Amino acid sequence: MKNIVKEAQIGPKAEAAEDGFLYRLVSEKSVYAEGERVELYAELEYVGEEPEIEIAHAASPFSFPMKEKTRGFEIGYMMDQPRLVTTLKKGEPLREQYKVSGGYGSQDPKEYVDFIKARNDSYAERLRTEIKGIPQDLRSFGTAPD
Repeated sequence: MKNIVKEAQIGPKAEAAEDGFLYRLVSEKSVYAEGERVELYAELEYVGEEPEIEIAHAASPFSFPMKEKTRGFEIGYMMDQPRLVTTLKKGEPLREQYKVSGGYGSQDPKEYVDFIKARNDSYAERLRTEIKGIPQDLRSFGTAPD
């Protein structure tokens, strides 16, 4: 299959096609206010000739590295699991919501460390607030009881 990549655009959606796969990166908004929760997800869809295909990946088939443009920080997306295998069925996109990631080490500049700590603290507080509204029996597993 010929590689076809659409040029990245400024806006809430980008899509690329390559070797029987479509990759989409979608943001609910083009611009977010400081402190506002970023609603971002990625989709991978198999569109090749077989009815399904297995892919190997780390903890997720998606990576969400970011660049914070005001300060120029590169924010990595860590994966804590080695090789996993996922079966993709033709025409059924696999979707994953962005989760805050990134860390720092002893060699990172103080400004970067402070930025990551503040971002992580803000995310943790929002998460605590959201969890308060979820019934206790749903918090552990994320599913409704039978």
